[in-house]
Amino acid sequence: MLALVLKPKNYQFIHYLDERSQQLKGIDVGIKQFATIGSSEENSTISLPELIKKEQFKLAKFQWRNHNKQLGGLGKKPSKNGIKYYKKLAKCQSRIANIRKDFLEKTTTNLAGKIKQVC
Repeated sequence: MLALVLKPKNYQFIHYLDERSQQLKGIDVGIKQFATIGSSEENSTISLPELIKKEQFKLAKFQWRNHNKQLGGLGKKPSKNGIKYYKKLAKCQSRIANIRKDFLEKTTTNLAGKIKQVC
């Protein structure tokens, strides 16, 4: 049997983690608001950025304008404009996905830096 002893003097202590709030906070993820952070003293909300809402509106408008394109299926070949539409649609959807991912990563990093315990 091999035993390994770790001495605390070999490791550095990260001080900024202890400066976080000692309060216990809860996070409620909702439909209208992205999240509501609550504690016994205060409640705050985090909403989706306007850029996501703007891009979703652009996507809906783009899909509505192109709803008559021949997209293929049932033995029909897709039109050239239909193929262009699919490429633009994929680009627009990936842009929205990237904006959401970036917002989520920034928000969780910010919350992890401020709050010590989340339930």
